[in-house]
Amino acid sequence: MNMAPEWSAAVLAWPALIALSIIFGSSILSLLVQSRSEDRPHAAEDFAGRLSPWWRLCSIVAFLFSPLLLLNQVARMAEVSWRGALPFVCDVLKETYAGHVWDWQMPVAFVLLIVAWTPLAGFAKPLLLCILSAAILLLDSLTSHAIDYGGATIALHTVHALAAGLWVGALFGWWIGWRGVTVESEHAVRFTAILSRLAAWSVLIAVLSGIFLAYEGLGFSLHNFFYSTYSHVLAVKIGVFGLVLLGGAYNRYFLLPKLEEIPARQALRRNVGLEWAVLFGVLGLAAVLANTSPARMALRAQAGGMPAGREAFICRH
Repeated sequence: MNMAPEWSAAVLAWPALIALSIIFGSSILSLLVQSRSEDRPHAAEDFAGRLSPWWRLCSIVAFLFSPLLLLNQVARMAEVSWRGALPFVCDVLKETYAGHVWDWQMPVAFVLLIVAWTPLAGFAKPLLLCILSAAILLLDSLTSHAIDYGGATIALHTVHALAAGLWVGALFGWWIGWRGVTVESEHAVRFTAILSRLAAWSVLIAVLSGIFLAYEGLGFSLHNFFYSTYSHVLAVKIGVFGLVLLGGAYNRYFLLPKLEEIPARQALRRNVGLEWAVLFGVLGLAAVLANTSPARMALRAQAGGMPAGREAFICRH
């Protein structure tokens, strides 16, 4: 059951996942800031303005990595190099399930790029960015291991990805937004109150959905936790995620009650910067986990005499 991760896919998926998470989470945070800052519209506009360059950068990353991910997927399907995969791209797009998903995913990534670079005022840009990035995360779930377990698991996988992206992106967006104001500003307190509620709900949803997905990937047996590469990657991810949760709990229960004090605000800004940086690493582990055959699939393949990686490959495509 020690099936190695598909490293090329994981390495390519990592920056794309970070970019989509930043856009999704920070755009929702921007919408909430605007809705709660009707008495200070300039503050909300400044907040969105500070996020806009990052939205543009992330949209470029998401767009450029889409064809690379597709080409890598085709190369794995045909068991050839990237150069050798080029003649098969059109056939894959026309004749395979994964190709049909990419028929939607690449145009959505292009529209995301256009929206990010278009000067739109008010709620329009963050709302569109939120919808488009969520759509790409959904489409990504449609080619994940979740498709082997039915529609409910696909939906839960999407919810998990959205919750994690919301947490990571909101933390990053808050940190970028607060860099534009002084720690003495009351805007910082208002932004933090919004972030706190957003983070609490997204973490709760991510944890609950993640527990079910992990348990399902283990074949609903904790015994399998010790005997597969999937389990080892999962254990590392849980460990790092747990450290981030401890940091987040410290911020919420020890620093937020003292937010009227300037040193607490300074400590919170520093801690949040460290938190989202570590979460970027968690997203990397998530990309590796998503490209590693689950223990359940490996067991099924072993019983049937087929290599787990190959069966996983056929099931997804």
